[in-house]
Amino acid sequence: MSNNERAEEFVQDGKTFLFMDFSNIDSNEEFKKISSGFEKLITQYPADSLYTITNLDKVKYDSESIKMTRNFIKITDKYVKYAAIINIDGAKKFILNKMFSIKGRKKIIFTFSKEKAVNLLLDKE
Repeated sequence: MSNNERAEEFVQDGKTFLFMDFSNIDSNEEFKKISSGFEKLITQYPADSLYTITNLDKVKYDSESIKMTRNFIKITDKYVKYAAIINIDGAKKFILNKMFSIKGRKKIIFTFSKEKAVNLLLDKE
């Protein structure tokens, strides 16, 4: 799958959304390639303007992908106004929540569907 197939940009109620699909990534090489493409896409937006929804269903997480995720958050943080993570629970949710709180980004929502994420993000200012 290319980055174009894994990303969906859309505007709803005047808010710009980016849906990023990291699902079923099972190698660090693929994770790096996809996250790099998303970084390039996100950094084209004005600071504090983007609402992101990230699908992490069945993504492999290990120490290397966690490092890459930290770097991804560091690079993209200033462009994201609010973020939603979907299809994640347990230890992965704990790890991500910890990474976002260390970074200072308190504007994160965890839910289980893209539609629910959109609705929750539409309520954010």
